[in-house]
Amino acid sequence: MKLMIILGLVLLALGIPLYLVLIHVSSALLVAEGRTIAGLGHHVLGHHVLDHLQSPILISVPFFIPSAVLMQGGWGF
Repeated sequence: MKLMIILGLVLLALGIPLYLVLIHVSSALLVAEGRTIAGLGHHVLGHHVLDHLQSPILISVPFFIPSAVLMQGGWGF
């Protein structure tokens, strides 16, 4: 665990964007534990993602952009 924290800090110090550091460190942790993402196999993971795409929370995310535009300047876009 300490090695992964050091790895993450080194990657950040090298100027790698935070999202890539998080992806690499979390992937390294999963590989070190011998697991896959969410404890599922890769073929099952695809089905899991597709089953949850119709989530009301996920569907509402695109509406935040127009609402931010409306809050910023009204109907004038």
